[in-house]
Amino acid sequence: MGELLIKERLTGDDLLRMGEDATTGYELIEGELVKMSPAGMDHGDSESNVTLELKLWNRQHKLGRVAGGEVGFYTRGNSNTVRAADALFISNERLAGITSTEGFLRVAPDLAVEVISPGNTAEEIEVKTQEWFDFGVRMVWLVYPKTKRVHVYTTPDRSILLNADDTLEGGDVLPGFNVKVSAFFEG
Repeated sequence: MGELLIKERLTGDDLLRMGEDATTGYELIEGELVKMSPAGMDHGDSESNVTLELKLWNRQHKLGRVAGGEVGFYTRGNSNTVRAADALFISNERLAGITSTEGFLRVAPDLAVEVISPGNTAEEIEVKTQEWFDFGVRMVWLVYPKTKRVHVYTTPDRSILLNADDTLEGGDVLPGFNVKVSAFFEG
């Protein structure tokens, strides 16, 4: 008779207990660890550049907090799913509802940025973009280092495509933010 294996679903707390060294490069989706491939140099450059531009803007305007580097969020209202953003902005209004910024956050960022890697599928990108909006994100940027383009989503089904020569503006989410898209792709 074969052995019955019971697979235990993990929670965000389990992930935190395992530590960053054990969980770097993973997201938690419905209790299962899902491996994300390590970022290549182009991905890393773009992630750093986006974060830098957001931080420079925020230092002037002081409207919230900016972070990069795969910050985790409980996007589905439970502790069984933790999604990571490559870069993000959270407004002071949303930060006011947070008692602690340690661990994974339960409040949605106003902006979530995903830098797209060659291994990402269209379906993965669509699912995650929808999940960000379902969570309460107001704007999603999909940054494509290979083609040097940015898709700016203000709703899951409304986006604009910007090329390297275009200027990206922050609208209501990032008032006063504007940058040439090419700045995201400088080495």
